[in-house]
Amino acid sequence: MKSIQAFACPVCEEIYKTEQGASKCEAACIKAKIEADKERQINAQLEELRNYVRLNAESVEDICKMSMEISKKLNKSQYIKEMTLRVRYVEHVSNSHSSPIGQPTNFGRKSDKPTGYPALYGSILFTYNKGGKLSGSDIFSKWGDRGIKGINTGSGGSRSGNNTYGYDVTLWLDDFPKIKEKIEKLHENIKEFHDFEMEIQNQYSDILEQDVDLAIKQARVKSLNEEILTLSAKRDVIQTESYHIQQKHKAPLAVFLDNKAKQFDNDFGIRVDRSF
Repeated sequence: MKSIQAFACPVCEEIYKTEQGASKCEAACIKAKIEADKERQINAQLEELRNYVRLNAESVEDICKMSMEISKKLNKSQYIKEMTLRVRYVEHVSNSHSSPIGQPTNFGRKSDKPTGYPALYGSILFTYNKGGKLSGSDIFSKWGDRGIKGINTGSGGSRSGNNTYGYDVTLWLDDFPKIKEKIEKLHENIKEFHDFEMEIQNQYSDILEQDVDLAIKQARVKSLNEEILTLSAKRDVIQTESYHIQQKHKAPLAVFLDNKAKQFDNDFGIRVDRSF
């Protein structure tokens, strides 16, 4: 039986007839591995930058400031120089066109999927430092490798030229964990305050119920109010009757004066105002 000497590349284990071939493959594999590791590192750094704003912002002001800073690192020649967000918290925003990272959208409003999530919803206005490859909301695109994640733009477009753009915007609360934590804490504080307010009101009511002197005075006030209502009703009746009596006596006098005025007209040819 004949035996054949062969050489394997220690990296990819490809078999070669000569040691030189295996060594050449090893060098190529090492170079490819270094380049692949470098590319993975660059992609990881880019991904970290793309997620930096949403993972670290603690306020709307932070989102604007950080977006301007990160846009310079993602796109050195063209970046955001001005940015304004006007948003408010909404408990349920439709997920028809976007959704929190890792969650489904639901354009068809299917019953087996969520139809919305809590979010900061409103508008965004931003200006690029100059024109270039980026236009519109490209800086926030989730599809490329240079867009800031978490800022979902909707309807909108160019605003008065000058590289300025405005859009509807949705910031899903699940995508901004530090802001979400603050809002949830605020809701807890509001609930605690309402509970405390209700407790104080109940204690106040109990104190009033136990104060006999106060109860007597309140009953007297209630009685006086009822008397006032009764007297007011009687006053209205008397005023109505008085008006009818006045009209009853006034009518004959008005007729008498009218006849006298006509007679005066006839005797002297002067017209007399008969209003009464």
